[in-house]
Amino acid sequence: MSEPVLTVEQMRAAERAAVDAGTSEWELMQRAGRGAALWVMRAAAGRGVTVLCGPGNNGGDGYVIAQSLLGAGYAVEVIAPREPSSTAARTARAHYEGPVSEAARPQHPVVVDCLFGYGLSRAVEGPFAELLEELGANDCYRIAIDVPSAVESDSGRVLGPLPRYDLTLALGAWKQAHALMPAVARMGALRRVPIGIETGAEPRRLPRRRGSALRPPMPTNTGGACLRSSPARCPAHRCCRPRRQCARGRAM
Repeated sequence: MSEPVLTVEQMRAAERAAVDAGTSEWELMQRAGRGAALWVMRAAAGRGVTVLCGPGNNGGDGYVIAQSLLGAGYAVEVIAPREPSSTAARTARAHYEGPVSEAARPQHPVVVDCLFGYGLSRAVEGPFAELLEELGANDCYRIAIDVPSAVESDSGRVLGPLPRYDLTLALGAWKQAHALMPAVARMGALRRVPIGIETGAEPRRLPRRRGSALRPPMPTNTGGACLRSSPARCPAHRCCRPRRQCARGRAM
């Protein structure tokens, strides 16, 4: 596909131009979060979702995603190690009607990473690094919003724990990291969420990668049987053997 691929400064300029033209930052955040939520719903297919929210605008997108899921009847858990620091993110937090935990382990089979966005330029440390490590170790379907939280957007450089994601949703436009190693190898399927901005950048072809099909998460508890015939444990939940009841799964 050939579409504009932006640097951090180009993306910021595109967002400033939209705001100068009369679109508020809060409106852009709602477009991004609601658009991303549609992809999350498609992947989750009714299953519970944990959203990891950082203090900046990427975290604000996460609160919008969580509220959209909540309004659609999904079981939602939000984990946010710190309070929102930007005006738009604080507005998003105020509009989210569910509980927020400062320290918890993700409990749902789908986890959405909204800790840091395209503006990250320093090492990811402390509770944020711990959450990313937990995300990498957790047996779940992982979705990164805009870019994975440990990735520097312009260089693709890895600045902290980097899980392997199943899906990465670029907000508004593709970023440099979406075409750069080593980051892109961990992003899974790549999809773009339009937010109504004009980029003004020249189109560029993103590399086509194998294994980029959108894969739904494995089923969660419905009381059925695990029908995998392999002698290996169920790879979705690691809790059952062939032709035995899976405590967290159903017929697959």
